[in-house]
Amino acid sequence: MQNGSKGLVVRVALSLALVGGLAAHFQATPVSAATEVARNTITVAGKGDVLMTPDVAYVQFGLITEGQSAQQAQQKNAELFKEIQAAIKQQGVGEADVKTSRYDTHPDYRWENEQNVLKGYRSEHILEVTYREMDQIGSLLDAVSKAGANRIESVRFGAEKVDEYEMIALQKAVDHARKKADALAKGLGKQVKEVVAIQEFGTVAPLQYRNAMSIAADGEAAMQNSTATTINHGQLTLTSQVQVTFEF
Repeated sequence: MQNGSKGLVVRVALSLALVGGLAAHFQATPVSAATEVARNTITVAGKGDVLMTPDVAYVQFGLITEGQSAQQAQQKNAELFKEIQAAIKQQGVGEADVKTSRYDTHPDYRWENEQNVLKGYRSEHILEVTYREMDQIGSLLDAVSKAGANRIESVRFGAEKVDEYEMIALQKAVDHARKKADALAKGLGKQVKEVVAIQEFGTVAPLQYRNAMSIAADGEAAMQNSTATTINHGQLTLTSQVQVTFEF
């Protein structure tokens, strides 16, 4: 019995020592309070517009020929197309700025007597020319038309230095967002402090476009007046948008 009592006393003493040690540890280690404080923020959208003067045109035109067979239509197209290529070269356009955008040969069916009747074959060869002489686009169209081009599809305008314009538009968008945030904070009797977050929503740089119908109308008017075709490029608007969160 004495040995059992001694063992019990030892176990109780160890348990008390362990509890005491844990209590001392937790008393010596204070619980840290949360250090983050909720920020007062304003989130606004900003927009920046930049006017660009186009410095490049993408002109699409070509030749449509017909024949009793597919081979005949293609051969006729190839022969006449040599004159068009020569006219393009005479306008100072390099080979790197000329590419085929579409080439197609297909049967030409007509609806007659309530049925499709094969009338022959049509061959189409359409080019896209990158042209930088902005005041000579009409002359280019007149030259290729005179050489045999009978299909003028479109003229699109763009700017090759669009990246430079984009940086300006983005800066304007950020400035616009800051002005809006300042106005909102002032209404609350506060002042904007710093940027918490910013997000770009992309830049839109639409290409100005003229289709075949409008170009053909200009060409007919020019022929009636014995003058050159005039193509006006105008200006393009590049727009950047951002969303900015400010602390106040």
